[in-house]
Amino acid sequence: MISYILVAIFFGLWYYFTQKPSIPKGLKPLPSPKGSLLYLGHSHLLGSKPHETFTNWSRELKSDIYSIKIGVLNCVILNSDKVVGDLLQKREAIYSSRLDSELYFRLLTRGSAIGFCPDNDFYKKAKAISVGVLSLKKTETYSPLIDKITKEMLLDVINTSTSLSNPEPLNPRSYLHRTTLNVILDVTFGIHTTSINDPLFKRVDKWVDEFIGIFADEHRRTEFFPILQYLPNKTLQLATAIRDNIDSIFGDLLEDIKSGKNKTPCAAREVYEKGELEDYQIVHLFAFLVLAGTETVAASLTWIIAFLANNPSFQKPAHKELEALIPENDRLPTYADLKKLPFTLALIREGLRIYAPTWLGVQHANEIDDEYNGYHIPAYSSIFINCHAIATNEQRHKNPMQFDPYRFINEQQSMASLADGPAEKRDTFVFGAGKRLCTGIHLAEAELFTILSRILYCFNIVNASPNGEDGKPIPINLNKSIIGLTIWPEDYNIKLVPRNDRIMQLIKE
Repeated sequence: MISYILVAIFFGLWYYFTQKPSIPKGLKPLPSPKGSLLYLGHSHLLGSKPHETFTNWSRELKSDIYSIKIGVLNCVILNSDKVVGDLLQKREAIYSSRLDSELYFRLLTRGSAIGFCPDNDFYKKAKAISVGVLSLKKTETYSPLIDKITKEMLLDVINTSTSLSNPEPLNPRSYLHRTTLNVILDVTFGIHTTSINDPLFKRVDKWVDEFIGIFADEHRRTEFFPILQYLPNKTLQLATAIRDNIDSIFGDLLEDIKSGKNKTPCAAREVYEKGELEDYQIVHLFAFLVLAGTETVAASLTWIIAFLANNPSFQKPAHKELEALIPENDRLPTYADLKKLPFTLALIREGLRIYAPTWLGVQHANEIDDEYNGYHIPAYSSIFINCHAIATNEQRHKNPMQFDPYRFINEQQSMASLADGPAEKRDTFVFGAGKRLCTGIHLAEAELFTILSRILYCFNIVNASPNGEDGKPIPINLNKSIIGLTIWPEDYNIKLVPRNDRIMQLIKE
């Protein structure tokens, strides 16, 4: 062990004195918070919620852009819509790569996950495939599929209880997870799971949890401090096991397509038949699309539903506009109703703002040196969008810590349209920016709206936590979260109480 420590110290000294980026004449280094230590950098200061630390540093430094060191990485933190727009949108040609991660890109995903891929030839090919599968035009064709799968979820919910007037408490996470998983599984592989007890659902759900978990800080240290790769390391063993699980789960799904066992038209079949990618590339490309298509939407809805359970008064305006739109209770709301239900849509936008499914996303990288407002930005920096700083900026949002859907009530443009426009007018940055904007943003918006509008149309969302000393359910704790690649609230229970018998009949039809 002493020899390991000596090697680590030697490597740290070598890096500090030989690998520090030089600053071109006439430029300044970016501002940086105090407290950086040799080799460790600022890693010891990040705390359990790095996004909040980043926001506090931005305000202490009075700068929307600054740099920190985390081990060997030079990290640049973007804390305003303007600087995100200036760099990631207007200079997207420079800032649209990823660092070539030994852990997350090469080992975990065999160099074939579009989300972690540097801006290379494979990325361009994978991006074209992803856009083809998830474009706005394609998403509009998926609307009947989303309707069908969402209705199945509603039926599963009412079938959990013998008494609809006093339904059983349930944790919505699994129901939401299976719904979003089924949509993207059907699109990519032409299959879907039958219930939360389906072996395939349990298998994929476990894999997703493990994949998301490996992005926790305790595992990312291997990226920040490369010397750890040469020491006894559970992270590398875990990454290998997760990769092998991807190969097994999605390799089996691809094999079903190749063998003719699965004859359903789907995206994976189209890519396989064109012969443009190796089998392992197809497996990991679509595994990542399944992961991204499941997690962001399910996590977002889990936060929003928790808030609504704690604050039932926010359900009433949604119920009112839904009743006005569908007064005869003769159908369920669909994605086509999006612009007719402004409060429901505003609930989603505000939920993404204050309870984001990710605060820092997947980091961009610049492959060449750049200059911004007289500051030097070294090549191969890890570029963070700090959505938390943007969402809590008082100049951007009045009373930013208050949940207020009405701040978005008049916004008519879709999230994707806003993301393609000026950064200052965007509603959310959780889907990224520039060339790395999430290709699934259209599908995500369709799912978010369809699922939430249908839950609100069919049910009253009631907090089912144990009663406190006042005899009322203890509020769901929205200050605690589970942080990995995405952010989830801690598990909680609710009751979904049917709003009337006619709506229940609609679900069963």
